[in-house]
Amino acid sequence: MAVDPGLSHSDLGRDERLAAWQAAGLFIREEHGHWVVVDGPGWQSRARVLAAVAEAPSPWPWAWRVRQVVSTTMTVARRELDRRPGPVAVLADRQTKGRGRRGRRWESSAGAGLHLSLAWPPGPELVAAGALTLRVGVAAARAVERVTEVRLGLKWPNDGLHQGQKVMGILCEGGTYPTPWVVAGIGMNINGLPPAGIEGATSLAAITGRPWSRARLAAAIAAETAAVLESRDDSWFGEYQDRSRGVTLGRRVRVMGAGTREYQGQAESVDATGALWVRRDDGTLVPVTAGEVSIRTPGGGP
Repeated sequence: MAVDPGLSHSDLGRDERLAAWQAAGLFIREEHGHWVVVDGPGWQSRARVLAAVAEAPSPWPWAWRVRQVVSTTMTVARRELDRRPGPVAVLADRQTKGRGRRGRRWESSAGAGLHLSLAWPPGPELVAAGALTLRVGVAAARAVERVTEVRLGLKWPNDGLHQGQKVMGILCEGGTYPTPWVVAGIGMNINGLPPAGIEGATSLAAITGRPWSRARLAAAIAAETAAVLESRDDSWFGEYQDRSRGVTLGRRVRVMGAGTREYQGQAESVDATGALWVRRDDGTLVPVTAGEVSIRTPGGGP
């Protein structure tokens, strides 16, 4: 069904109306001769999110919190988890202080990116952040493929890539005070183009040539995350390895800031704890659990 955000009763013609929508930052696609608004600033509402959730049943009863502007969804999710004992999903239209790994900022244009954080009280065993990042990465990649048919590769430990360009980043945190808690933040470039100045990034819209609903993707990610965490087998781990092969595994890498001097080697495997095993140029096989891993090109560049 064509959706018209309040401009259908104006005297504007078809092309003028489309231009007005686009000027307002809305993301449009043509469907059966009609212009359909898919998403955009302020277009994400609780009603739309709950409608998307109804289409993506989850093993866990996520309590959804939908906000227009927050500093970071991870902060809100952590606070919400203190207020209720069950799993919480926080989705924001825009973040002002989005965080990435190692203190980096996660930049995203208003109405274009996914700003989602999932928080829950883990079981008696607190899953290590490294292993949790791998699991959430698999869940998010599954959700993207189910909704858009775009297959993402997974770069250790927390990035989702398409043909070498970054689409998604994941940050997981956890603790035991005052009770065990876990928060997984997922940032994704969905509509439009990534913010100017960010190299090596792309969006789902740029890949597919059409915009996508952030609400639908958020609901799918929450459902897949619960499914992966509820799973009693290790199929998620095999899938992680498959999605990482050729992206990180099997590639030459440079390891930096991991509590030791910078070194290079071949990424050989990853284990279920989240550690990346690298065969150093001196022949030793070492686990990497922290720091930065840069993929090296055959010519020696980063």
